[in-house]
Amino acid sequence: MAAFLNVVGWPAGATVFIDGIEIGKTPIYNHMLKTGKYEIGVYKDGYLPEIRTEYT
Repeated sequence: MAAFLNVVGWPAGATVFIDGIEIGKTPIYNHMLKTGKYEIGVYKDGYLPEIRTEYT
């Protein structure tokens, strides 16, 4: 089974990591993930990081 991750926000251009691996910059649409547990981090200079654990 698979899930799709969307990461959007303002300002655009924040770097997104899944389990410590960079997957790109926001906005990100329809990034496919296998079912499981993931740590998702969003980082941009000048802003506090957002880090969450998500289950798909």
